[in-house]
Amino acid sequence: MTASIEAWRTRAERAEAALHEIQMKQVRAEIAEREQLQQAENERKAAERAAAESAALEDQRISSWYNHRVEQAQTSDSAFAEFISGDIGRHRRDIPEGWPEGVEPQAAAAAAVVAERADATGDLAETALGKLLIRAGVRQGRVSHVVDRDRYKPQ
Repeated sequence: MTASIEAWRTRAERAEAALHEIQMKQVRAEIAEREQLQQAENERKAAERAAAESAALEDQRISSWYNHRVEQAQTSDSAFAEFISGDIGRHRRDIPEGWPEGVEPQAAAAAAVVAERADATGDLAETALGKLLIRAGVRQGRVSHVVDRDRYKPQ
């Protein structure tokens, strides 16, 4: 009977070891699956970040051209009149390739941070466009005085 009890104990230990091995295989498979899911999630997030950064850089490029055009509009009355005549939104739509002369993407990123701060504080009067509009007599969305239209006609 002793041999039979020992045989049963040995069989039980082997069965337990086999069961443990099966469980360990399942756990390893679950870990591998979770690692794959995590890697796929990380890749998705990285792609989203890259797309967002690319879109932000394109926004900065467009804003740089817009700011460049605002600066050009400040050079003379005729340039200003041409800038504000017609659809002002065209200055953000009709954008050439590349960056304006003298503007680097890193500098544009820094300018974007300043612009975001101006938007957050509501101090748009301190932006180049705000200064242009004040010069034209526009205050808080309304013309505050009669603008001499002949003064701002393109020449």
